[in-house]
Amino acid sequence: MLAALPLWMVKLIRWPRYLDLSLRNDSGIRKQDTVRVFSAVASSSIGEPIAFNFVRANWQRLKDYVGSVSTLNSILKVVTRRLNQAHEYEELKRFVSESCSDLGRPVLQVLERTAANVQWMEQNYQTIVKWLLAVDKSAPKVTDA
Repeated sequence: MLAALPLWMVKLIRWPRYLDLSLRNDSGIRKQDTVRVFSAVASSSIGEPIAFNFVRANWQRLKDYVGSVSTLNSILKVVTRRLNQAHEYEELKRFVSESCSDLGRPVLQVLERTAANVQWMEQNYQTIVKWLLAVDKSAPKVTDA
């Protein structure tokens, strides 16, 4: 059944399960590889919101399973590295204030990086889009032979 679906759709179905399995002792995924699992899922534009939403929905379970503040900070860092929209920053701030403000300086650095990403997008996104559109219009058109 999954073979007939586009790859991005298969990932939408499988990645939450993969994240869930990384938080179970009986899954075959070693506890020390949990950060790698979250990083792998969050490394694409499709997987990043899946990973971030999973972390928010399963924060207490994640804390109980990994136990280490350092590992929690690493997971939070990898699942938020691509955030660059104002609404994503607001969601992150809310999550940090409600659930993980006790993680110390590293979580503040995550907030700072996300704020910088948002600011960069606000300052540069439209300029880049305009430039790309202009380059596209001036590029020679390929015609069918």
